[in-house]
Amino acid sequence: MADPTVAAAMTAARALLSPGDPATLAAADAHLRAVNDGPDGWRIARDLLAAPAETPGDVLAPRVRIMGAAMLRAKARADGFAMTPPETELLAMLGTPEGSGELGPHLAQISAAVATAGGGDTLFSLVQKATAIAAPDSNGGWPNTPDPNATPPCGPNAHAAVALMSACAEEALHRSKSHPHDVTEAMQEALDDVTWTLQAVVCDGNVPDQARADAFTALRLWIPAGVTASELATDRSRLFDAVVEFAVGGAMQLGNPAVKLAAAEVLEELCAASDPLPGRTAAVDSVLKRLESEVDACEVSFLLFSYGQLE
Repeated sequence: MADPTVAAAMTAARALLSPGDPATLAAADAHLRAVNDGPDGWRIARDLLAAPAETPGDVLAPRVRIMGAAMLRAKARADGFAMTPPETELLAMLGTPEGSGELGPHLAQISAAVATAGGGDTLFSLVQKATAIAAPDSNGGWPNTPDPNATPPCGPNAHAAVALMSACAEEALHRSKSHPHDVTEAMQEALDDVTWTLQAVVCDGNVPDQARADAFTALRLWIPAGVTASELATDRSRLFDAVVEFAVGGAMQLGNPAVKLAAAEVLEELCAASDPLPGRTAAVDSVLKRLESEVDACEVSFLLFSYGQLE
């Protein structure tokens, strides 16, 4: 027999996602809010996340699943580490084609919210899981290479892995609430895995433009954890060169605006961020030379100002 509480939540979700009179919509919204605040919120939201299609071509089922994901994310942030650790069905879903679709970012945000509440070790393991999801091997394996700038091809779920890395940074570094010191340390320890994975995604010629743009966005979100221009230019030169190339290279050529904008935002923050290492000068000089070779003097002045270069 179907659980009546889940059935009632499913009915309310479908009502809220369909045209209706204001009273019906208000009642549906109130019901779901009460469910989410109650002790059964986790269980019911997870059932909504797994909502099956009721009829062939049911267009509401995917939206109900996203609503369930949003409810879980809210519970994770409000209740802390109350859900099963994220190395379970949520991450299993991220490793499927559905995880690279519309539902993927929601799954990533839930997992990251739970992991952040779970502490540094849990969050670090989630970043490693993201690296495994991006791998070309179905078992999460990457080619064994000592080259820090090797760029092996990514697997089909690289986009989901990027979403997970972005979510980790948002939860641990960009939320207004404070997090334990061990979470910040875990983010710093994870930087090598993050930049290596993002380098592989950005430099994979078969990755779609949106995935590449999202990888640049993920890199920007991780900058406060300790990403610097000098270290990227030295240790992840392929990634640093790609940032510069997509941001200012071939300025007169057409390109995907989303990729160019995401790369430009990374470059601006990298150049403006505090970086006491001696390699910063060489990294900035390489950007300036590329700017000078691509655009005229007027544009150079504008871009230098945009990138915070006052030296």
